[in-house]
Amino acid sequence: MSDRSRHMLCKALELTEKSLEFYEGNLDACPDGLGREIFEVIRDAEKDHQDRIRDIHDALAGGASWDAACSLDEESEEDMLAFFRTTAASYKKDDSCSTEVGALNLALDLKLALVTFYEEWLEEAEDETEREFLDRMVQEQRGHYLMLSDLQYYYEDPEGWALDQGGASLDGV
Repeated sequence: MSDRSRHMLCKALELTEKSLEFYEGNLDACPDGLGREIFEVIRDAEKDHQDRIRDIHDALAGGASWDAACSLDEESEEDMLAFFRTTAASYKKDDSCSTEVGALNLALDLKLALVTFYEEWLEEAEDETEREFLDRMVQEQRGHYLMLSDLQYYYEDPEGWALDQGGASLDGV
């Protein structure tokens, strides 16, 4: 494994661990069911990222190529956003919590930082499979960002969110 790849994977693992700690530590920011459920989904995705990055690191350290070390699961931005919208539809529209909104803003900042990290490494990727791995990580982080953004919109403007989802109409307008 090149020093560059080792550095990138170690940094990715460090960022993923911090992200995992953040979501774990903020699950109780608010008893709201929707926000907690979304944070749990993203926490679990971060656990999967952590495992995937460790497996790739260990395989590369053992002499495997990127192609042999890297297997990618399918998860798209649209999948994450659709999951959020389906889940949100099962909750009351007034389930807002100001404590969780603060944690949510931090979560959005964290996701943007992860997207930026993976995009920067993607620009310098040396191997096609490495590029695919980094591109997938960018896509997954963007999907999580979109889900968190939609959650933020849900909390800040539940009526607007419902209108955007086609769940309400403007009678008499």
